[in-house]
Amino acid sequence: MIDYKTTAGFSLTLEEREFLKDSAEGSGSIVSIESGPCAALWCFRAGAPESSIYSVKEQGSIIDGDPGVTILSGFSDFPGNSVDLLFIDGSHAFKDVLLDLVTWQDSIPLKGLVVLHDYEHNNMPEVKLATEFWLKNVTRKTWQPIEAPGSLFALRRIARGRKPAVVPVEALKEQHAEQESVSEKATGQVDPRQD
Repeated sequence: MIDYKTTAGFSLTLEEREFLKDSAEGSGSIVSIESGPCAALWCFRAGAPESSIYSVKEQGSIIDGDPGVTILSGFSDFPGNSVDLLFIDGSHAFKDVLLDLVTWQDSIPLKGLVVLHDYEHNNMPEVKLATEFWLKNVTRKTWQPIEAPGSLFALRRIARGRKPAVVPVEALKEQHAEQESVSEKATGQVDPRQD
């Protein structure tokens, strides 16, 4: 078995790897959304050797070795109905992070965890912007931040809450446009889809 502390993976520090391993302990099912080498999968396997681990991979991603996971093409392939730990480290675009959070949120039970990577990364501000948007506009105070090391951001579900109010699509588009503008200013990069 590959050592979770040393296996290849995008910039996961030893402290972050230990946090992921510890967070996985006692989990029945874990879903990891990632776009590159996935050291996180080995951390989860080390912390929860008997759990069911699912990986939603972006096309072309590889897994170093075989941590005993089931590969999913997306949410619709998930065979369960409950995810004790959701790890998000896929696309870092605002809309993709938000879509991951909204898509999986109802699958996470009370005391379940969501952990995002690159939350405090200077070159990837959209992870934080999308997460804050989700917390403010969608979740209705049903999540509580918990301390996490490095660029990880972790939330524990503390209430089920009511379904969020329906938000007009135009209002979401407006808010998203504002977030993209903030992101462009923060990174100095303009979205190539804009003229």
